[in-house]
Amino acid sequence: MSPIVVEFSARQPDRLARWWADALGWDVHLGHRLDVRAGATGPTLRFTAADRGKDATNGVHLDLRSGTLDEQRLIVGRLIASGARTADVGQSGTAPWVVLADPEDNEFCVLEPRADYNGTGPLAAVVVRSPDPAEAARWWQEETDMVRAEPAPGFASLRPVSGYGTHLEFLRSADGPDGMLRVLPEE
Repeated sequence: MSPIVVEFSARQPDRLARWWADALGWDVHLGHRLDVRAGATGPTLRFTAADRGKDATNGVHLDLRSGTLDEQRLIVGRLIASGARTADVGQSGTAPWVVLADPEDNEFCVLEPRADYNGTGPLAAVVVRSPDPAEAARWWQEETDMVRAEPAPGFASLRPVSGYGTHLEFLRSADGPDGMLRVLPEE
């Protein structure tokens, strides 16, 4: 089972779960919860009902991996055709990644090719804003079977022990992980 759950609060959780399952090529799992996952590895995306729409930038977002610049363009085009839109979260016009928003306006990035994410599958990283990335990574390392990568100023990253699978990353920000997405340890 996955060490982490990314929970989406959504006005239409069934629709958004199907959208993300198609976007990532993962499966929808119905039970007492509405989950999307790739199988036994990687994070679980969980969808719950919300009575309000998103009204601020999320403190958690997903980074999708691409292997080439052509693949990045194809992924962006496919996701826009399926209901995503381009989004502006203050990125520069020269940023090599593309920021999109899903059908309920949750921001995510389609990254340019990066060697660090070879072996992650379509979901390169779950990124969490934190006032103290190093402390957040320490706490999550104790809660999961992930290992810490080399830290950098204002950034901390956890990776699966195997070296394969989605990373959990923390970026310094005065804002915490508020919004319509949150990260939880797997139960």
